[in-house]
Amino acid sequence: MILLAVLYVVFTLIHVDFIQTCIDAAITNQWTVFVYTAVGLIAVTVVRVLRNMAFGIVSKKTYCKIEKDIKDDFVNAVMALDAAEADESAAGEMVTLQNDDITAAMGFIKNGYSNLLL
Repeated sequence: MILLAVLYVVFTLIHVDFIQTCIDAAITNQWTVFVYTAVGLIAVTVVRVLRNMAFGIVSKKTYCKIEKDIKDDFVNAVMALDAAEADESAAGEMVTLQNDDITAAMGFIKNGYSNLLL
């Protein structure tokens, strides 16, 4: 994930440089430089799109793994309860905890995770 973030910064800097070179070439009527730079700009844009797609795939897999781990830990904790402890807690509370609270926590983790890496 760090590699994808570094690539994002590098491609952004290259993108800006290509735009500036295109503008300078057009002002000075250097049309061959302009065409080559425009082609380079298009190539960098395509690579950036591919990087964003790769980030989305990696991010989604990581998010699903985190969610699975949290739910597995919750289920294991419930299964480890003694019968007396399980009777003290209403079954509805456990279902609500798993459905609502874990889902809300995962939404928070997903937003924070995306903001951190993008």
